[in-house]
Amino acid sequence: MSYAVYVEDAGDKCWGVFTGDTLFVGDTGRTDLPDPEKTGENAGILYDSVHRKIAPLGDHTLLFPAHGAGSACGGNISERDDSTLGIEKGTNPVFSKSRSDFVAHKLAEKMARPPHFRHMEKVNLLPGRPLERPLAVQVLQPEAFQLRMKEGVVIDTRSPEAFAGAHIPGAYNVWLDGLPAVGSWVANENTRIFLVADGPEAMELAVMSLARIGIDTVEGTLAKGIESWRDQGLPIESISTTSASETADWMQQGRVHVLDVRDEYEWDEKHIPGAVHRFVGHLEDELPQLAKDSEIVVHCNVGHRSGVAASILKRNGFTRIHNMLGGLTAWEKLGLPLEKPGEAKKAG
Repeated sequence: MSYAVYVEDAGDKCWGVFTGDTLFVGDTGRTDLPDPEKTGENAGILYDSVHRKIAPLGDHTLLFPAHGAGSACGGNISERDDSTLGIEKGTNPVFSKSRSDFVAHKLAEKMARPPHFRHMEKVNLLPGRPLERPLAVQVLQPEAFQLRMKEGVVIDTRSPEAFAGAHIPGAYNVWLDGLPAVGSWVANENTRIFLVADGPEAMELAVMSLARIGIDTVEGTLAKGIESWRDQGLPIESISTTSASETADWMQQGRVHVLDVRDEYEWDEKHIPGAVHRFVGHLEDELPQLAKDSEIVVHCNVGHRSGVAASILKRNGFTRIHNMLGGLTAWEKLGLPLEKPGEAKKAG
């Protein structure tokens, strides 16, 4: 559903359009979610809807989509939050491609479906559940947290750099802004969750972010964060970090395995020669067939998803893990070698 808005002092000109999951800034909604077998058919319907119903509203019309960059509901949403239909007509694939090319473009998208999507569909049809305000979550002192965390899983929402330096043994590292997109890959609506965060505001946002994807099972939060845990002398683990240049040196020496944990479509576009691919969301079920003491460098685009992956490997007994901070972004800026199968396909 999209809603065109006309304001009283603008005559018959459309002021703005709320496009939901149809048209994003720089992208369009996924057409595989209702039924993967109808991805192409749905792409054609989407294309026709945008051109016949939204485009005629006028180039001046402000665009208000339901999602922004990083959402699992689109593959390449722009970092910009503001746009107009005129801007989109010059930049968005739904306008720059023919109908057949757009259908092919959507068929080529290979995005994982976050596990919480199915649960949210059920919750939304109830319709929804009201959230408690303020959110009632128990704050636990370190000793109580250590005792209770055995009932479920620990999710540490700090940055991958902070998590690498010191964390609770067995914790998952899901950075704060990544919880809505990645949280359901490590927990579900039945998982008892114990959170670590940097301060009360971050903690409240973490609880809210999980609630927004239908996960309302946060049992407790660590009082005063990792510092309180550390000060009580409780067990701490760490994960090594590395850079793109150091990883390249290690690869030349043949001393490391490189694990790319980005989405499949990102891997298909470009990747480090010799790397192995495992999407981070499937990693726990598809662990690398390597000895647990193998030296492994994990990377994504910048280091956040690889932080999640590194924590998963650590939980599963791998002992020599390195998170490549800067990820493929740093690798590419240094001019290091890349394989680009996507370009070969276009040339073919």
